[in-house]
Amino acid sequence: MYTDLEKTIYNEYLKESRKSKNQPFKLRKDFSKLDETVGIALKRLAVLFEKHKEIAISDFFKAPYAIYSESETFYLKFYTTQKAITVYKIYMEAKK
Repeated sequence: MYTDLEKTIYNEYLKESRKSKNQPFKLRKDFSKLDETVGIALKRLAVLFEKHKEIAISDFFKAPYAIYSESETFYLKFYTTQKAITVYKIYMEAKK
């Protein structure tokens, strides 16, 4: 079972990954058939966002598409790496 925060994280990921490619998106309501590797990534991201409340979830998922080419696809597992945090920091500095 997933917490509300994990569901929010997944839906924000879907929204930003689809919007960056100008594609339509639909928020997920049924999380019963979610892949196990995605579930692990969601749990790790939930810990990150609970520990660092200053991180905006939507900006975190938007950052790699703003920094790298928009044709790339970033899977949820990418966001659990240190590289994703570095990209987020670069994005926030550029946004200022």
